[in-house]
Amino acid sequence: MLAGLVGLSAVTVLLAPAASAAVRHGLRVDPLTPSLTMAWRGVGSDNTIWWSQFNGTSWGPQQDLPDRHTDAAPALLRFNPNGADAGLSNDDLLMAWRGAGADNHIWWSLYDGTRWSSPQQLADRATAAGPALGIGGSGIVMAWRGANSASGDNHIWWSTFTGTGWTGQQVLADRRSDLTPGLGDDGNGHLTMVWRGVDTDNRIWWSEETSTGWTAQQVLADRRTEATPGISFDAYGGAMMAWRGAGADNTIWWSTLLNSVNDTNAGATTWFPQQQLGDRDTGTAPAIAISFDYDF
Repeated sequence: MLAGLVGLSAVTVLLAPAASAAVRHGLRVDPLTPSLTMAWRGVGSDNTIWWSQFNGTSWGPQQDLPDRHTDAAPALLRFNPNGADAGLSNDDLLMAWRGAGADNHIWWSLYDGTRWSSPQQLADRATAAGPALGIGGSGIVMAWRGANSASGDNHIWWSTFTGTGWTGQQVLADRRSDLTPGLGDDGNGHLTMVWRGVDTDNRIWWSEETSTGWTAQQVLADRRTEATPGISFDAYGGAMMAWRGAGADNTIWWSTLLNSVNDTNAGATTWFPQQQLGDRDTGTAPAIAISFDYDF
């Protein structure tokens, strides 16, 4: 339930040798305990994936995963807090990423609370950017942008997780992007996709997954970006989105979505007007995570 708009606190910077120079990081909240997991690519020629966990007070030491490499941001997903997904436990994490260099395939791995499984390649799918992960009505969802702009493959594709692998990829022919799409879910089967358009279309678009697929794309014509928007949900179906501006505007903007799952005017979905955070700037995409029991 959306209790009203709130402001955002002053920015806190985390500096670590590799983390501070990451292209963009994956960030996933554990709704059952006060912990977070972060994953990121190294800097410069270091295309190894690194990770660290937050214990509610501080971040643990960064650790490298030398069996996996990427040229983009890895994606992280922790399984549904209201019940296991695809036969997996709530302690498990799923990571997906694009390969490095000429390897534009998507790879994936599971963390069981103790160790990461060996990387597995999805040879039927390739991307020019990193994939995104979320939980929708159809289960665990992966979405990504196609691999080759020259051939016109800038469509967004998607697939669902079976517990041991992935269903065949499906193209969303009505939507295109130059970047990774953003996915946000509320842990109750409600999944929203946000993305930047293609070429000179730097507007933000959005769509929701339903039991029959994805709703038609809708444009948010008042907001523009040069990077992937970040989106996260509270436990009541309300979402917050954050994004970098377009062109010379490198400030961060934000907006909230009223999804009236638990409101009196059920069925309505409304994005509130965008607001600028003039005290913070970025050259890439912001990440956002909302504590599971937080209600804005």
